[in-house]
Amino acid sequence: QSGVGVISGWACEAEEIVIELAGTPVLAAYGTPRGDTQGECGDSNNGFVLLVNWNNLGPGEHEIRALADGVEFARTTVRVTTLGVEFLEGMRRTVVVPDFPHPGETTTLRWEEALQNFVIIP
Repeated sequence: QSGVGVISGWACEAEEIVIELAGTPVLAAYGTPRGDTQGECGDSNNGFVLLVNWNNLGPGEHEIRALADGVEFARTTVRVTTLGVEFLEGMRRTVVVPDFPHPGETTTLRWEEALQNFVIIP
């Protein structure tokens, strides 16, 4: 992982969702509409989301846990790669990547400061 990203998912009947980032608990926004949970949960306001600046964790592997009302329901390990700072400012760059995603094709990427990542330019 690098830059700014989103951790999202769903859980039925929770009062709160906490995402633990490398041991630090952070409250996620919970209760957003997720129509795909109606059958499983009996309602649809079960979504959660947390905006994360992965750079704040620092480079290396970090454990991420998701807890609903204090009970763990998901766990994973992410590898973070940074550019050496928490938020890179003032940089502008567009690059052309030849033979990507297929031989003979090119893809143009542009640095997006808000995302702290490159995006594909159509």
